[in-house]
Amino acid sequence: MSLESKEQHVLGVAGDIEATAKEVRALRQRLSSVGKNAARAIVDYEKAMGVTLIKLRNGREMTVGNEIIKNPPVTTTEKIAKAICYDQNLTYQVMSHEYTALTANLKAAIAELSAYQTKYRHLAE
Repeated sequence: MSLESKEQHVLGVAGDIEATAKEVRALRQRLSSVGKNAARAIVDYEKAMGVTLIKLRNGREMTVGNEIIKNPPVTTTEKIAKAICYDQNLTYQVMSHEYTALTANLKAAIAELSAYQTKYRHLAE
């Protein structure tokens, strides 16, 4: 490989390092935001479940779909509460999935950055 070609290759790898480092920073920021949203979503779901369980156990009339529920058997109360709070659970599940996916993407970007850095070190020698 000629010296000029090697220099161009080194510059190309340096550019890849810079681009990947920028991607890692962006993913870290996004992960922080999504993590906060996921934490808020689980708190909202757990609060909604708690309030709904209390209402059901206190004999409050509630609606699930088109059905009116009042004084359900204790064995079905939690399942009914989950049905009532499905929106909050769905939000939590989506946010949790997004957080997990972003974590995997961040790990992959870090591995890619490490590979570029190793390549750069070997080319720069």
